[in-house]
Amino acid sequence: MARSSNVTRISDDPLCVRDIPGENGKTYTRDGNEFVLRDLISSGGEGAVYRTAFSDRLVAKIYKEGKITRRKERKIELMLEKNLRHDGICFPVEILYNGRGEFVGYLMPRAEGDTLKNSLFGKPQFMDHFPQWKKYDVVELALTILQKIQYLHDQGILMGDIKGENILVEDSKKVYFVDTDSYQIGEFPCPVISEEFTPPELIGRRCGSRLRTVGNENFAVATLLFKIVMQGINPYSHVGGGSPLENIRKMNFSFPFGRSNFQTPGGSTGPYFCCWDHLSMKIREAFFNTFSRNGNMSTEDTRPDVRKWIEIFSMYDHHLRKNLSPGDESNKVYPESLRVKEGEGIFCKAGQHWVREKGFSVRGRSIGVCKECLGAPFRDGPYFCSRCGGEISYTGYDHYIKHIPVPPAGSCECSACNPGSEYELVSKQFI
Repeated sequence: MARSSNVTRISDDPLCVRDIPGENGKTYTRDGNEFVLRDLISSGGEGAVYRTAFSDRLVAKIYKEGKITRRKERKIELMLEKNLRHDGICFPVEILYNGRGEFVGYLMPRAEGDTLKNSLFGKPQFMDHFPQWKKYDVVELALTILQKIQYLHDQGILMGDIKGENILVEDSKKVYFVDTDSYQIGEFPCPVISEEFTPPELIGRRCGSRLRTVGNENFAVATLLFKIVMQGINPYSHVGGGSPLENIRKMNFSFPFGRSNFQTPGGSTGPYFCCWDHLSMKIREAFFNTFSRNGNMSTEDTRPDVRKWIEIFSMYDHHLRKNLSPGDESNKVYPESLRVKEGEGIFCKAGQHWVREKGFSVRGRSIGVCKECLGAPFRDGPYFCSRCGGEISYTGYDHYIKHIPVPPAGSCECSACNPGSEYELVSKQFI
């Protein structure tokens, strides 16, 4: 799904609509079928959602004055032409008109549950909605959401405005996507984006005048996943930080992997760090490489896509269910202590932390460096080829096991430019 400048030229200026129906008002489909609006379910900046007298399973979204445009109408017509149907994604199923035949909104399947933001992003909300959940329930929820996003991407559709308010949760296997009329489809861009889900390359750019790429969306997907497994906190939230956009622009990821520099919210023993510490190494590695400015998957073209996240989270789900008991600290949504406290386990001299014995390979144990630090980018990077400018892959394994010298600044050449070089470029594919 490459970026394109072919944005629709259909006007997005407000239309003059003389009658916008409300409670007990009448609306009509293209075929003349009448749908009477009942009580108000919710109201936002763009429109209001009503129950209908026709069916408990269908609700009506009616746009507010000044929000009805020809572009919206044509976009919904296109969605109907594609006959989109997927369980839990509340696509338009009919366009609605007032008694004068003027476009006012659309019918869609009814969503159940509460928003992701209100039910999972914060301990009080979580304990109120899902007090019995374990970490594998949260991971199962993430996989349910990922599978729906994958369906959209397979159809050439981007969500665009990914955020906790647009996803409703009934349980870990039942979620609902709403506000689908804002999705990017065909030549119709998504006109909005939430600050904390904005990738660095889109900061300061107008959303409604350009089509986004899958790479842009992959940043928002990764941010959503991070917030799901990290108690609602943003990847760049840290003590002394600026606005969400300022923090994203700097890409100063707040949590450590290996010997990366970091600053954690609430200090090194704070609840967020405990949660991070109990995630699997593969999960932490993927997040670090996506969000850190030193990560090897931190650009528009290299971020993990939805299929890769499904693979990673499926492995994590299997680990939580098969290798850990439900009462294990790592299976708690809100762990209260670190995996390995100071003085327990084996000390890793590279990461300067304590690690369980199973966190070491045989060779790593012999030199006192854990698997995580061997697999992580080595400190003081990133490093770049002096000829082609490509980023050099130099990990703890290269340094401690292969004993390859630290790449010399200004004179390091990659193996592609110099076949005799020991330094490989960072792969553009996630391994």
